[in-house]
Amino acid sequence: MRKLTGRPDLRIVSSHGQYDIHSVHNRSIRCDAVAKDAQGKIYNIEIQRRNKGAEPERARYHSAVLDSSTLDKSQDFTALPETYVIFITENDVLGGGRPLYHIDRTVHEMGHKPFGDRAHIIYAVMKNTDDSELGSFLRAFLAIEATQIPDPKLAECMDYFKKTEKGDKQMCEIMERIVKEENEITEKKTRWETQRDNVLRMLNNGRTKAQILEDLGITDKEFAELLVPKAG
Repeated sequence: MRKLTGRPDLRIVSSHGQYDIHSVHNRSIRCDAVAKDAQGKIYNIEIQRRNKGAEPERARYHSAVLDSSTLDKSQDFTALPETYVIFITENDVLGGGRPLYHIDRTVHEMGHKPFGDRAHIIYAVMKNTDDSELGSFLRAFLAIEATQIPDPKLAECMDYFKKTEKGDKQMCEIMERIVKEENEITEKKTRWETQRDNVLRMLNNGRTKAQILEDLGITDKEFAELLVPKAG
């Protein structure tokens, strides 16, 4: 995080790998990693080996979902934390030939003065590396063997997951958990869509709201939520 943000004083106080932000009605996201620093700033790190999945719109959506998941209903908008969405990409999807891109909103009519919404997007490109500490860090993502990684801690980590029985077992357990969670999300979404279809069909057939609530055993709130079109 210090290498990517350029802040040598950065101190992470919590982190989550494979962090899920679920939504039944809208598109859920799975973050490769989410971290929070000592000032409460939130960092979402995504690793994209393919160009598809590293589009600016995806970075925008991740930023929006982070915001919606951190602000309570009673809180003022100024309570939103500062956020960083960081995409580590294999190819230079932005095409500027640089290893690092910082994207922030600005005001055109004020000489591109910073807008000040404290939402940042960073692209770090694995292939646009140099001999700097950042370049060495980014090249590590392209390494096939631990011997190609100069950082001893990262090399040790790769060896653990690739060459030890315990590491291999741990990776298998992680993949099994991910598949199970994805299946549960799909099942929940399917149930919601089926229930929504039932509500719309009954309305079209002239059933009243009270009759639908009784027949389907749902609450008034659930009824209202089922009438909201699914996004995406």
